[in-house]
Amino acid sequence: MSEEIFMTSEFDFPEDRIDSFVDWFATRLAPDMLKSGFYTCGCYRAIEGKTTLIDVYQALTSDVFLSPERKAGKDRRDKHPYAEVLNSLCSNYATTVYGYIQLPGSFGDPLANIESDFVSFLRFDLSEHSQAAFVNWLKTDEMPRLRALGATSLRLVYRTKNQTSVTDRPRCVLFTEWDRRPPALEELTGALAKGLDQNANLSGFTGVRTYPWWSDKPEVA
Repeated sequence: MSEEIFMTSEFDFPEDRIDSFVDWFATRLAPDMLKSGFYTCGCYRAIEGKTTLIDVYQALTSDVFLSPERKAGKDRRDKHPYAEVLNSLCSNYATTVYGYIQLPGSFGDPLANIESDFVSFLRFDLSEHSQAAFVNWLKTDEMPRLRALGATSLRLVYRTKNQTSVTDRPRCVLFTEWDRRPPALEELTGALAKGLDQNANLSGFTGVRTYPWWSDKPEVA
């Protein structure tokens, strides 16, 4: 079996049409993705960041990309009445596939389903040569600070070479789940920059869950 994967699809979408997208995500896209072997299918709307929406997926193997169910699901979506509308409204689309980097001493199960109300994505370039030093810095300096601020789970992932969609996104993402609205993006990126090179191409996104739907919708002031 090939390695577990973490995948994101990010794109811009008109704010006044997001509800219709979430309805389609819940009734067509998520069921198709679950049938093809993904066990996490979530969608987050931006609080801060340049992207309107980010979808998040997890699977226990990259073999999901070869499954007949994935092709059948894509065929169903291509024939769906909403497909033409979706394609006309969606812009700056990018899908990126990642593998997991072990984080000794971290908290939360990186392979657990993602259902937190709030998340943050911090993207950056990190060479394999610098990876061990960064992980050590993260463990000793940044993890305790994030946990004190309300972080409930951390995932450090890297862009894999076996891409289903080739993107120019930075190599790594620190994906964090939160039990409350995350700190300001400027604070998160400023803190993480202390453990990175100056040319790390650091950027970020904080988001609130739009799917799975809430039992109690969180307040986003």
